[in-house]
Amino acid sequence: MCITINNIEQVRRSLKPLPTLLDFNEIQQAVELAKDDPHPPKEVTTGLLGKASLQGLIKQADEEMVAQIRQVVDRLADKMRPDIKKDVFHLNWAPESLPAEEAVGDLLEYLDNNLNALNSHLLKANFDRILSSIWVEVLEEFKEVLDTEEMRPPVFYQRMFQALSLLVDFMYANGNGLEMEAILIKPFE
Repeated sequence: MCITINNIEQVRRSLKPLPTLLDFNEIQQAVELAKDDPHPPKEVTTGLLGKASLQGLIKQADEEMVAQIRQVVDRLADKMRPDIKKDVFHLNWAPESLPAEEAVGDLLEYLDNNLNALNSHLLKANFDRILSSIWVEVLEEFKEVLDTEEMRPPVFYQRMFQALSLLVDFMYANGNGLEMEAILIKPFE
């Protein structure tokens, strides 16, 4: 999986310099000159060689590759969801006297082990994508617990809030993980 999405990302990166490498401006000028020809090639009359069309093809290819990467990344995060759910469940049902740091420990350890492995095998852009997708899974599990639980004592909600704060710090990783804008997304509210 890591090799696949890294390869897609590398191809995606190689498309970015194509307008300069292929000199799209020169191609556009040649198309404009060909339009003056009484019998221009079909590509000229249909606009297939226009600069906007060339730029559009690059943009469309880029969007499709990002969508493919996102699909694989989301699938991986979905596969991690049962373990995340189990650890959030244990956090939820831990004795009230257990501090948040200890109650969330299994989840942090699970995330740390998996994210370290992924980080060593993924390009930064892909690692950031998977990190973001996993964060959404964690938030959805927290939301599910809070939405489905019967009313609990205030200490329960305080510990859940503290655990979430610890997870925010973990995902931010002193500026080496997700940016705060990516952490404080709608499900976080």
